[in-house]
Amino acid sequence: MIEPVFIETGRLILRAWTAADREPYADIMVHPDVGQWLGGPFSRQQAFERVDRFTASLAETGFGRLAIER
Repeated sequence: MIEPVFIETGRLILRAWTAADREPYADIMVHPDVGQWLGGPFSRQQAFERVDRFTASLAETGFGRLAIER
């Protein structure tokens, strides 16, 4: 099993995605003015599926996208 990723500096936290990130991520990605710059806009379901893929990739390979907490 691959250990969870957690990177923290004084101003930044990068961490593995969680189920709690799905709704906030979808809120961002469905907005046309934001989503267009991030590969979208996406439907809520598409955004949820992306978070699921991010989570699965990191768990399976140890590589992938991380959530930015701050």
